[in-house]
Amino acid sequence: MRTRLIQAATPERRAALYDEIEALSQPTTSYYVRVAIATTIATFGLLANSTAVVIGAMLVAPLMGPIFGVALGLAAGDRALLRQASLSETLGALLAFAIAAASGLAPLQLGLDTEILSRTAPTLYDLVVALASGVAGAYAMVDERISASLPGVAISTALVPPLAAAGLCFSDGQYEWAFGAFLLFVANFVAIQLAAASVFIVFGMPNTRIVARLDAPSLARRFAVSVLALLLVGAFLTRTLVDLVERHRIDAAITQELSSQLRSSTGAVLGDFTTSEEEETLVVVANVLTPQEFPPEQVGLFEDALHRVVDPRIHLVVRSLISKDFDRSGSVFVPRSATEAQTAVDRQTELLRAATELLTGRMSEHPGARLVELRREGTEEPIRLTAVVRAPTAVDPAQVASLEAALAERLGAPISLVVRTVLTRAADAARFLYDTTDAHETPSPEALARHRRIEELLQRELVSGSGRVLNEVVESGGESGPRTLRVHLRSPSPITPEEVGRVEAALREVVSPELDLIVRYELGAEVSPLGFVAVGADGAPHRP
Repeated sequence: MRTRLIQAATPERRAALYDEIEALSQPTTSYYVRVAIATTIATFGLLANSTAVVIGAMLVAPLMGPIFGVALGLAAGDRALLRQASLSETLGALLAFAIAAASGLAPLQLGLDTEILSRTAPTLYDLVVALASGVAGAYAMVDERISASLPGVAISTALVPPLAAAGLCFSDGQYEWAFGAFLLFVANFVAIQLAAASVFIVFGMPNTRIVARLDAPSLARRFAVSVLALLLVGAFLTRTLVDLVERHRIDAAITQELSSQLRSSTGAVLGDFTTSEEEETLVVVANVLTPQEFPPEQVGLFEDALHRVVDPRIHLVVRSLISKDFDRSGSVFVPRSATEAQTAVDRQTELLRAATELLTGRMSEHPGARLVELRREGTEEPIRLTAVVRAPTAVDPAQVASLEAALAERLGAPISLVVRTVLTRAADAARFLYDTTDAHETPSPEALARHRRIEELLQRELVSGSGRVLNEVVESGGESGPRTLRVHLRSPSPITPEEVGRVEAALREVVSPELDLIVRYELGAEVSPLGFVAVGADGAPHRP
């Protein structure tokens, strides 16, 4: 004899279950006490960002009972049960929201963490889970053999935590998040009661007490509001799911394209990035680990690539986080992720490594010179490389041509090389180091005294009180005859030729009447609430 997969419950079981659901739907003192306890546990579990505590609250919460009452009241047409269960569920939900909102006003808050935020953006997935949970819960009640699974159903539906999250967000002023969390509760409520009502009808529960007609038109009228609510919530949650999938697609495309672009800059690695919508613009702020900051022109190339591949609305901001790797031999560029390690053997990476090795070796032939960064500009041919070098004297065009020829021979391809020299001067107590004019000659006491007088005069006439920082003073020419004094400084405002002429006249009176002054300056300054702050070569701030 075959056993039917689904069969109506016995009259005795249906009558007992009907009475049980009526009892669960009663707005009793015990019901509200359990709601208060579950909400308190859930609220502080969310604040502590503890998943285990939140699960405990789900097991205590009694809100599932009235939902089954609403489902059975609609299925059987029992208006008294429907009113009673609806009142219990509404008052229980309001109580939970109020307790959570009041708790959110307490001092010593830790902020809204992931356990809360995860419940503020429901998607269609949550609605599917609620439908399945409603079927499982109702089936477990009807069939005594699987009633032990009810605790698992209570955990999966999570009725109290969304209300607690809504209350906490509301008290924190995050009304959009509060609406999202409350919408999750509404989605669970509508889906569970419709799924449970379907199970009750299949198992013949409405036949227990014939209080209304059970034909299809009558059932359609009774469930019209619930079905409409389910469709509206489902449409909204579908939209949020589509938006979430699109954001994930954009994030993945940004990660892939930026990582690809950064391979042309030796040692640069994408750390992380954030995106935000501002009117019609998608602002992407990327944190990049790099040995040298990226100039605006390079950021513009990255942004153009993102426009082509990802989204033309993107506005890119690159935050250069200076990060350098060294071993005992000097700078190295170590892949920082599995993705980069897998692509480290591609032609472009090998090209840059070979070029870096050659240029590092050639820089050792120039005293005091050091390769700081090497990057490829674009991907077209010929290969265009930009090298940043720190050195006491500028790398001249003839030296660049020699380096370019050596690179072309080493790499076996036409090379266009640009060398950007960052001038640096190193000195000990006696002299400037790496001085190519006479590296072994110690300056005379008279020359050192003259240099000190020059710096004192420059500080007094050109720097003091202006927020400027004197970086370098280089004197050239013989002991007699015309002399040239080149001064490099940083200034918060432009330096006029008239000002240079005044300082040159003062220098001619002290140093030499044939001295010519040339000032090279860069616009820039550090400012505090009290005025300009000069930062010396040692990095320590001091008042000018």
